[in-house]
Amino acid sequence: MPPNSVCMINCVGNTMGGFGAIIRIDEGRAVAACAGRTITKSMLYHELLSIKTGFELAIKYGKVKNEVKTKSTMAVSVITKQYSSDWQCRAIVREILIITESLEWFRINQIPTGANQPALVL
Repeated sequence: MPPNSVCMINCVGNTMGGFGAIIRIDEGRAVAACAGRTITKSMLYHELLSIKTGFELAIKYGKVKNEVKTKSTMAVSVITKQYSSDWQCRAIVREILIITESLEWFRINQIPTGANQPALVL
């Protein structure tokens, strides 16, 4: 893996406590993926957990330039500080923002659910 290439992190969370992330480079080639389940809290919390997990996975593989794709407009708004999260999500938002400070570069975008297929298969 080239150390300075940008990697794509596709993230997904669901209402049942599931979350997942897939790390892709180059022409969409998957490098790593993870999925999990946690206590059901909120859709926003599970989306944020998938983003945090995706960042952690990317850092584990030495990726410091990351582009995050998620279907959650609210998660994008919270991370870009356009919206304040509810009390359940404040701690995980802080953790994500601390992670982003250690990155060389990152961008986060909302994409339609159908365009987020790599993460949906998790």
